Amino acid sequence: ITVLQDADIVNIHWNAGVLTSPSFINAIQNKKVVITIADIAPFTGGCHYHLSCRRFEKKCGICPCLSHPNENDISRQTLNIKKRIYNLLHPSIVTLSKWQADEARCSTLLGNLPITKIIYTYDLDKFHPVDHKTREVLRQRYGVQPDTLVILAGAHGVDNPRKNISMLLRALNIIQKI
Repeated sequence: ITVLQDADIVNIHWNAGVLTSPSFINAIQNKKVVITIADIAPFTGGCHYHLSCRRFEKKCGICPCLSHPNENDISRQTLNIKKRIYNLLHPSIVTLSKWQADEARCSTLLGNLPITKIIYTYDLDKFHPVDHKTREVLRQRYGVQPDTLVILAGAHGVDNPRKNISMLLRALNIIQKI
């Protein structure tokens, strides 16, 4: 916390649990605070992603993800805590996509705060399509036949319906038959 005394700007990239520390809040209360959001948890009652619930636009509560939802359930309580903290800090918000920015603007928590979209960039000298010679070398190294179609896909939690792995598997099944 003492390192924050000299800071002019505090940028928070993952705020789960961080913004519930009274000493941290006190240390940054009079600083310029920027919160970079990677999912929607910073402006909901706890969801990192919503499937169809839009309660974060008003006040959460009666959360469809809880076993015993009610008007003042943990989602409403969490949203209210975040509201008090954001009212103290007056943060600026950075999102990593247009979708996040649009969702944040719809939320009761962040809709009135400055929101900027800054998309991650990549070093194109390192991350770029490779030439055919490099592909051949890689195929030989990993024992992949020259005429084999290679598709790379990854997801955290392949059983999560929003990752849409079932669609990928159906598409691969169709490709296999072609």
